Amino acid sequence: MNHARTVLSSLLLLAAATVAFAASEQETRLGELYGKGRLAAAEVLCDSLLGADPGNAQLNQFKGRMLAEQYRGAEAAPYLERAVAADTARTWIYAWSQVYLGIVHYAAGDDEAAGRAWTAACAANATKNATAMAKLYLDCLVEDTPFAAWTACDTEHFEFRFSPRLESIDAESFTGQREAAFARIAAWFGREPGRKIRFYVWSSNEEAREAGLPILGFSRSHVSLIHSLATQTRGHEMTHVISGHAVPPRNVAPLIMEGAAVYHDQRSIDRFAAAAQAWSAVPAQRRPDLFALWDDWRLLKEDVSYPLAGAFVDLLVERGGREKFLELFREQTAESARRIYGSDFDVWVADFGRRLEAGE
Repeated sequence: MNHARTVLSSLLLLAAATVAFAASEQETRLGELYGKGRLAAAEVLCDSLLGADPGNAQLNQFKGRMLAEQYRGAEAAPYLERAVAADTARTWIYAWSQVYLGIVHYAAGDDEAAGRAWTAACAANATKNATAMAKLYLDCLVEDTPFAAWTACDTEHFEFRFSPRLESIDAESFTGQREAAFARIAAWFGREPGRKIRFYVWSSNEEAREAGLPILGFSRSHVSLIHSLATQTRGHEMTHVISGHAVPPRNVAPLIMEGAAVYHDQRSIDRFAAAAQAWSAVPAQRRPDLFALWDDWRLLKEDVSYPLAGAFVDLLVERGGREKFLELFREQTAESARRIYGSDFDVWVADFGRRLEAGE
């Protein structure tokens, strides 16, 4: 597929570690809300639980994570610091709190503090995922040692790093195209990230695999980091970074997040035709309706869900306009869509599904 194969930074952070709360009904509900990206509702419930147990390390870590994922770093830091101080055994709570403290510090421009937090997370070695995340950030954003042989090319909005295996790449053309895409996407969302995007350009997935990275491309919006193949679309991963900083979502749904990234990937294609073609390959008995996919992104494979999401966002922007879509992007729930678009929304969804089935 030409578009970047992405797990959203926010959802990666959601799924990176299991929330190990005691088995109370409210705490179970809290974990469910968090896992589904319902950050606003999870935050309200977490506040209630913290009111009864303000020193709880797990709850403080959880609250800090949710605030950090909503780009509210100044609010997140005190909760994460309390969690670090309370977890003297340096368990997963300590490690993930340090990972998120590093994110908060880096976003605020304090690279030294970020490096200390990520180093502490690595030293704790409490969980495989926390250690891997901290090491990724240290290697790519602070120390840069594994990439010493890579070619650096900084532009107005990017810090590009090109693999030495990219022998024939036209760096000037590559960077110029991405700067042009950045200008278009940032103008559409109405705001630029607070710092330059560190953009690693790889020759192949094999090269990335040898370095211990997941399948390319992917982004970490909160720290303005992208890893991509040279051949991947100009705008997909960039959209994840720009949109998160411009319109921080209070609820996260891949249908909307990935749909926006496909919509802005800078390809000139018929998005609905691409979605209809992908949809036609799904057996009829395995075709979820749009609301089911909205609730559970895992119901379809990426080669179907991505073009479907891109076509759906295309429809919403075409019929409802940019401003209403940006309002939906902040909330990303079907309930919010009905409130924002009114009675027309369910008609649009039904028509979208009918056209998919008909292959129009």
